[in-house]
Amino acid sequence: MSILDAAVLGKCVEKSGVENLSSGLDEYQQIRLPVISKQVIHSRHVGRIKQRLSVPDWKLFDPKAARSVDCEEIQQKNMPLFSSAPLSLH
Repeated sequence: MSILDAAVLGKCVEKSGVENLSSGLDEYQQIRLPVISKQVIHSRHVGRIKQRLSVPDWKLFDPKAARSVDCEEIQQKNMPLFSSAPLSLH
């Protein structure tokens, strides 16, 4: 669990209250699941590229011969919602 996950979970539980924990956990899942799903798919794609595995629309990645645009695309800062992940539903 990331720090952001913990922060969102804390806000959801605080908002719903311990007596309504199920509601807080449901809200947490609604907020984080779409974000995490996109990030996992992106990470798999980048991992395949860095390991020089076959990736549709990509030639095998060679860090010594790669263009700067290729290197830019596989940086973590380009992960979906890396700097703008939602913290709540509202």
